[in-house]
Amino acid sequence: MLIKKEDSTTLPIAQEITELERKCIEAGLRITSVRRIILYFISHSENYLSAEELYQLNQDTDIVASMSCIYANVKQLARVGVIEKRQIESKNKYYSLETYKPKDQIIDIRSGKVIEFRDKELDKVKAKIIAEHGFDISECHVEIYTRVNQSKHFMPKKS
Repeated sequence: MLIKKEDSTTLPIAQEITELERKCIEAGLRITSVRRIILYFISHSENYLSAEELYQLNQDTDIVASMSCIYANVKQLARVGVIEKRQIESKNKYYSLETYKPKDQIIDIRSGKVIEFRDKELDKVKAKIIAEHGFDISECHVEIYTRVNQSKHFMPKKS
């Protein structure tokens, strides 16, 4: 299936959506075009997406959905556990697949921007601390809440 708006990029619906759709059906939700496109964007994103970002992404498709429709659908998808909701201090809510592997995050509390990263040395320190307390890691990630330092001219590393 392709979703396209005139003069925009064609968005193919990937096979993994079938599994997400199955989860929705098992949870008692109908599969609507709005839910399908939300699941598509979230499943193809490397980061968490806000409802506002989902709304903006949807503007390039032929699926008609208001902002309130996007909000209502992500709320339902999160309620039944198909996607995960994260709320940070900026009060913005971000969504990702429930199966999304956690990464450590730097979160700008003013803008709500989330930078995800992995650091092997930090992972070793986390594992060491957990082991010292007699536990095995089931899941662990670090959230670092920040404000942009206006006095420094910082250029992020290129990945």
